[in-house]
Amino acid sequence: MSVYRGARDRQRTVSMLLALLACPTTPVAATENVPHAAYQGPLTLEKVIVTARKREEALQDIPVAVSAFSTEALEVAGIANTRDLQESVPGLIFTEMGNKAPSIFIRGIGQREASPVLDPGVGVYINGIYIARTDSQLLDVVDTSTIQVLRGPQGTLFGKNNTGGAVLLATQLPDTAEYEGGLSTRLGNHGRRDLKASGNIPIIEDKLAARISLNTTNLDGYLKNTYNDKKYGDEDRLGATARLYWQPTDTFSTDVFYYWSKIDENGAGLTCFFQNPNGGFNTFTWPGFTTPNAYQSRCNASESEADDDRVLINGPSRFEMTSQILGVTLNWEYDDFDIKSITAWSLQDDIGIVNDSDATDITGVETDGLAVYGALQRSLDAGQGNFSLPNGEKRNQYSQELQLSGNAFDERLSYTTGIFIAREEIDDNLYGNLVGFNGYSYKADVGTLVPKLIGTRSDLTNDSYAIFAQGTYDVSDWYQLTLGTRYTTEKREREATLYESDCEAIAAENLVPGASGATCAFDVLALADPSGFYANPPSYLPIRLVQEYETLGGEIIRASNGKVKEDKEWSKWTPTITNAINIPDSYLQGTAFDSTLLYFTYSKGFKSGGFEMKGLEISEFEPESVTNYELGLKLDAFDQRIRFNTALYYMDYDDIQIRIAEQGRSFADILLFIDNAGAATIQGFEMELTALPTPNVILSATTSYTDASYDDFIASDVDTSTIPPTQSVIDRSGEDFAGIPELTYSLSAMVILPTAIGDFAPRLSMYYRDSFYTGLDATAWDEAFRDSATIDDVTLWNLHVGYTPANKDNIQVWLYVDNLTDEQYFQGGFSNTESLGAGSYALGPPRSYGIEASLAF
Repeated sequence: MSVYRGARDRQRTVSMLLALLACPTTPVAATENVPHAAYQGPLTLEKVIVTARKREEALQDIPVAVSAFSTEALEVAGIANTRDLQESVPGLIFTEMGNKAPSIFIRGIGQREASPVLDPGVGVYINGIYIARTDSQLLDVVDTSTIQVLRGPQGTLFGKNNTGGAVLLATQLPDTAEYEGGLSTRLGNHGRRDLKASGNIPIIEDKLAARISLNTTNLDGYLKNTYNDKKYGDEDRLGATARLYWQPTDTFSTDVFYYWSKIDENGAGLTCFFQNPNGGFNTFTWPGFTTPNAYQSRCNASESEADDDRVLINGPSRFEMTSQILGVTLNWEYDDFDIKSITAWSLQDDIGIVNDSDATDITGVETDGLAVYGALQRSLDAGQGNFSLPNGEKRNQYSQELQLSGNAFDERLSYTTGIFIAREEIDDNLYGNLVGFNGYSYKADVGTLVPKLIGTRSDLTNDSYAIFAQGTYDVSDWYQLTLGTRYTTEKREREATLYESDCEAIAAENLVPGASGATCAFDVLALADPSGFYANPPSYLPIRLVQEYETLGGEIIRASNGKVKEDKEWSKWTPTITNAINIPDSYLQGTAFDSTLLYFTYSKGFKSGGFEMKGLEISEFEPESVTNYELGLKLDAFDQRIRFNTALYYMDYDDIQIRIAEQGRSFADILLFIDNAGAATIQGFEMELTALPTPNVILSATTSYTDASYDDFIASDVDTSTIPPTQSVIDRSGEDFAGIPELTYSLSAMVILPTAIGDFAPRLSMYYRDSFYTGLDATAWDEAFRDSATIDDVTLWNLHVGYTPANKDNIQVWLYVDNLTDEQYFQGGFSNTESLGAGSYALGPPRSYGIEASLAF
């Protein structure tokens, strides 16, 4: 929530609340202040100003599906960060895998988990600067001016092709005229304690000003891990922004922006839901157990803990990152056109993201880079391994955008054209699924196939070049035509080093006592069991872990000989065509309608291909593309007391990039990699409604319906019933998109209550999210497991009560209760039903309550 109120906006009155806070998609434009005594009679919805087409336009006049939030609208809706937007924006979904890295979807298109090898399906921008990685897209709302959510492919104007849509966040611009500032604090249960501060400093009157903000977000955590008594689901974020604005002349300005943030949190942890008794993990015999099926019993124990807001995991669930962004925007204004330059640099380092993916207190699978780093460190500490330890992942991005915007033909033509160039360098990216204690490959009796791969270290370079142009021509007073196109070239390069267990060293140290012929190599089946038993026909025998390997001196790891390196370039045209009809006022006279806009859009989006590790191999995945057909309606009615916007869409989605799970060449070998999923159809609709039935009552509603499933999805597979295992394919056509609820909707009602001691504003809101599928592998879609691989629907109620003291419009107090009915629900997760044999789901926050107070000066 913003802590800043300008001195000219401090006369907050009932009419201002109604005008500015009418609904989640309420005004971005400034309005004239009305003294408290002047309040009387009906009010109307204010004009909303957006920049969805790179220029300022009224929301109801543009043929784009966009939701816009002002500073005040964010505050009233209780939106503290970008994740909270999903309860107010139709078609927007935030989910996570338990480690806090957000996955953002719009109209069913996004990216399921953070990965440096492919771009997000939804672009997030701060002050026009693109944030390249999904795990950096959770932004706190601090000193924020506006947030806009654009739905549908943004294939023309924005700096990266976003197949799902875009989220545009803008911070407050420094004011060269007045000193201003604010403080805000929030205190609540579960150890909630947030603090925000901002200040505006004029340096040279009407020429130069600076603006700074600081924020700290803290929560002790809402989940207890019964394994180690630690809290999970905590928050520990620190952030700062600085902005310098210089306008030496009426036609030139310089805007310098700096952003810094540090995140150091535990994840929500994962809860295990057992699904498949024949899953690979359930065949292992674990230390401390004498028979197989231990994973099933520990998974059931994990599930039972969820009822009391607890998790049961023995591995870490961490999210750590430091981010910096520096941007310089230069703007030249001429009579008929403007030139804008946006130069930006961003850095993410100190990155540590890890999940206990088996979601139990058995040491089974840890994923992501932090786990790989720990395994390598332990091996070196034990004096083993002939490799150098990576320095830690670091990401640098450099970008340059030039825009030329203007009007022609007596202002009947509005146009924007430009170029975009970007380079992203990612060093020391670590990834792996570490199976067994401390990431060591399973120590096994003979008769088993055991993988030796530990993990990978990669250096990646992503280059992007684009030219774009879009123009809107007023063919007549009521018909408008928009044509646009973008040509994008993307080049991707990946160099990878493989880290694997050293089988010769393992054999020399006799780490599997009494098991002659035991092996850690791929595709090797030991031929004799110490007891003399050998299955006939050959089959996989249960893996028996002898003891925790860390007691045997640490991992034995070596770097593979040489490196794997691939690079490739892709190019694509992405056009946009929009026909818009503004119903003339003469047709609306005598009706209840004040304005009506109809539009039809044909647009395309494109996202580059790349390279992914698939076991010991580096595999290529192709670009994905989406073709969007959209029919929209926007109208204001009853003297602008009702606003109704809706859109119907149909999208052909080809070569979809998704992370899937595949059984490797042994039960302990789980391959997670990015692949193309053929083709899919996504169709649905969205609706937003705002109404002022009386001067003191504001009602709003949103809804979204998304039907997303694969038409053609032929995936690779491994047949583990043969000796050795053989490559095969499996038809996954007909599967639903994972992580996408079919139906979401929200309702809210706010009443303004003027009293002698001040204004009260209670607001009750409800958000419904349908059930959704979570499968990573093909087995999860089998009818026997589909229900258990589906997260249930949930309805969440929130109550916020605002208070502004009489004659103290610079003070605000909010009491809040989120998840009013204390619903227990899962906010995301995945099902790896063949290899893991279970679903791993992240619990959502329980009921939270507290108080927030802000002071403007």
